[in-house]
Amino acid sequence: MSSQVNALIEKLSQGLHWAGVNISIPVLIIILSIDVTLRYIFNSPLIWGGEISALILLIVFFASLPHVTGIQGHIRMDILYRLMGPKMKGVTDAVTGFCGFIFALLLTYQSFRSTVEMYRWNEGAEMIDIPYWPFVLFAGICGLILTAQFIIQMILPFFKSSQEVDS
Repeated sequence: MSSQVNALIEKLSQGLHWAGVNISIPVLIIILSIDVTLRYIFNSPLIWGGEISALILLIVFFASLPHVTGIQGHIRMDILYRLMGPKMKGVTDAVTGFCGFIFALLLTYQSFRSTVEMYRWNEGAEMIDIPYWPFVLFAGICGLILTAQFIIQMILPFFKSSQEVDS
């Protein structure tokens, strides 16, 4: 059961990351290219280009967070980590997983809370009529997956150590 949940979380993380990298970044490149061309050649930039670019960067960032966490791609002190023994590495992974879990849990909670408020107050971009709540909802969904990734990262060292003892 736990391996099925882990596989589902991994697939969701990879799918979000793929969409963020292969869809959002090319769209961002096109918008920025058009904006720069219009700005420097015709002296008439897209007035909404900055807002859209920021929202797309938000999508790329949140879409990639769960995947990077799942592959343990975050920056850490490798010089110290390499010197640690297996038990200390396990404890370190569990502690960092717990800290990440708390962060992701708070991020997810606040994202869903803000989604409701932004929807209620109809908050959106100033230069183009796009509401902010779908983007914050997306961040919350990514936060849920990120929270699950940190739970896996927290408990995985304990399963590894119990499996090593059994074999």
